[in-house]
Amino acid sequence: MAKTIAQINEKIKAGKAVVVTAEAFSAMAKEKSLTELAQEVDVVTTATFGPMCSSGAIINFGHWSPGIRME
Repeated sequence: MAKTIAQINEKIKAGKAVVVTAEAFSAMAKEKSLTELAQEVDVVTTATFGPMCSSGAIINFGHWSPGIRME
């Protein structure tokens, strides 16, 4: 039986969700079928703790008179 997002969110709120990294999931897949893993694991994370190329910040100083330039 497939899990719904709502069911997984409830398990996360209750602190009972099974969360594994992509690396751990890959290792587990060598020993178990994907059907078994789908029943056992709730979330597979591929998160990183470092800055990524899509990370960025926008700083808006507004329009000053006379105009200013940040370097």
